Amino acid sequence: MKLHVTAGETSIWGIYVVFVHTHLRSSVCEASGQPRGFFAADALQAMKPSVRRLYKHIIFAGRDYPQGLSVVRRRAKAEFFKNAHLTDKADIAKAMAHGKWMLKELEGVSRFRKYRTLKKRYYD
Repeated sequence: MKLHVTAGETSIWGIYVVFVHTHLRSSVCEASGQPRGFFAADALQAMKPSVRRLYKHIIFAGRDYPQGLSVVRRRAKAEFFKNAHLTDKADIAKAMAHGKWMLKELEGVSRFRKYRTLKKRYYD
């Protein structure tokens, strides 16, 4: 498919190319000071669903937490907002790994609570 552009008209593709060119020349990574690559924004966009999924899993697992869901929600929200400024993919991956570890700890505490409740009901 070819775009026919007459004098005085601008195609969408031409606007996109100008935008990308000016964006690449002016954008610099805050953490490293290096210019961002062409696909840096795409990589960050691809990580957003996994970050949201982790938050949802933490909230879901927080239903069984001994201190209650409100405590888990407050702490998770604070941690996620504390890391909201991260733009480097490696830093985001490191924060995601810490979040997954915290999720496993949360699930372990919940399992332990259920085990103790079961033991009290049937063996004490």
